[in-house]
Amino acid sequence: MSEELPGFTPIRMVQVEIGEPIAAIAAAHDKRGGVYTRAWALVRLHDEPLGMIELALPDGALPAEALADEVWKRLGTQINAHLRADGMAELTSLQVAGVTGDSRPRCLVDRDRAGADAPLISVIIATRDRSDSLALCLGAFDDVDYPNYEIVVVDNAPSSEATAELVTGRYAGDPRIHYAREPHPGLGWAHNCGLQHATGEYIAFTDDDVIVDRHWLSELLRGFAMGDNVGCVTGLVVPQEIETSSQYWFDTHSGFNKGFRRRVFDMGPNRPRDRLFPWRSSMFGTGANMAFRASALRSVGGLDPVLGPGTLAKNGEDLDIYFRIIEAGYQLVYQPAAMVNHLHRADYPALRDQFYTYGVGFTAYLTKLVLAHPLDVLRLIARIPAIIAFARRGQAAEAPEVEYPAELTRVELKGRMYGPLAYLRSWWNHRRTLRRDRSYPR
Repeated sequence: MSEELPGFTPIRMVQVEIGEPIAAIAAAHDKRGGVYTRAWALVRLHDEPLGMIELALPDGALPAEALADEVWKRLGTQINAHLRADGMAELTSLQVAGVTGDSRPRCLVDRDRAGADAPLISVIIATRDRSDSLALCLGAFDDVDYPNYEIVVVDNAPSSEATAELVTGRYAGDPRIHYAREPHPGLGWAHNCGLQHATGEYIAFTDDDVIVDRHWLSELLRGFAMGDNVGCVTGLVVPQEIETSSQYWFDTHSGFNKGFRRRVFDMGPNRPRDRLFPWRSSMFGTGANMAFRASALRSVGGLDPVLGPGTLAKNGEDLDIYFRIIEAGYQLVYQPAAMVNHLHRADYPALRDQFYTYGVGFTAYLTKLVLAHPLDVLRLIARIPAIIAFARRGQAAEAPEVEYPAELTRVELKGRMYGPLAYLRSWWNHRRTLRRDRSYPR
């Protein structure tokens, strides 16, 4: 297979809020200069995402009436479930006027109540030599509706002063935005550096190639109220664009979208019927959109600097922290209303590198589990068929059947084979770093 999916055409990303009048999707041009012929529509009601549907765009557009009919046909059940939860009357169809009511919906009242005290949330953004995307990421916080937050930008082993100049220059007058520098390369090092500077009761993490939704922090906070011992909340990640085959392959394989249903996970009554639970912690979320009760995160020792981007282990630091939070007895909540938009890599070489990286990180993480929990080895061995099946189908929730280039499958397998050795090398490298730092304190 070539680096392009045969017959692929760019997909227009749109959001449709049905709690207000529904507008037509007007024709627009993609980045190649053509008119979009299809769209992925994220359908929201009272700002909460209900689902993503694919739409054909005849002549590049879709009238409002046709859009309303398609939304009702695909998501009518989810619409009425949301209305029942809000104590509102159910519908038999969706009109262009949208979903209306005489009083403020219960979900919005709950969001207002959750943020009434507005505890401080510290947002940690680790970055390295990507000041352009970081500027877009930070700019999105101008529209965030949560009133009490701080942002700690961690400049991780930078090769230039571009990030420092952005934060200390453009945001010099904003007391909410802070700059920190972490000389050790690695996402775990950077996140833990941010944790040292964070003062909030809650700690949220996102990436420098993400645009956060305006309700992101409010909805993360609501997630912590969905259980009696919630230590971590993760949220929905949707693509900013699907302009290339590589972005499409990434989105349908890599599992950023964990679905549109709230879930609570723990080792007790909320334990899912999954043979790989809690080891398959990719089911819980992704590191581009996660938050922790600060006391819970500190109690388990923060992020593991042996794992993750920037280390020899390549990835897996988010998988590891989810497992440790669950193992420590905390609950983990997946809250899709806490949403961010991720910019997938558009070119095939970058996608190939990501497949390899995820392959290495997955088995590096499993290697850490085996070494840290030797009694789990027999249980993991018994689940090898389930692990293989999971690895073959990818991680995306409700993913369509997609044929990937054979090269991507090969490089991911190559990464998985290297993962155990990568973890050991990364662990040894980390030990040497600690010994050196003790000898030559900063």
